[in-house]
Amino acid sequence: PLQLSCQTCNVLFMACNCSICSMHGSLHWLVAPAHFSLLSDPARMSTYTFHRHIIRHHFCPTCGCATHNEGVSPDGRPIIAINSRCIRDIDPVQLTIKPFDGRSL
Repeated sequence: PLQLSCQTCNVLFMACNCSICSMHGSLHWLVAPAHFSLLSDPARMSTYTFHRHIIRHHFCPTCGCATHNEGVSPDGRPIIAINSRCIRDIDPVQLTIKPFDGRSL
């Protein structure tokens, strides 16, 4: 279960400007894979890759909602990018957003 508690825990959300994230309007919360647990059966998700096929974009095949991505950070670490717009009870207007230049990757 997701827990975001205080304003001092330095949770960072990123707005990526790559083509797919821009079209989806995704606001990513980056977490290490050890801190992520998908509670649904992964077989129920669909996956899309493009360009260099480094990032796996997961989405619901029924409603099309882009839930999270799996990939590698620019420094080579495995990373999960959760679409904060899919997290219940979070108002994206209240988030501190850092731009990310995904078009340059």
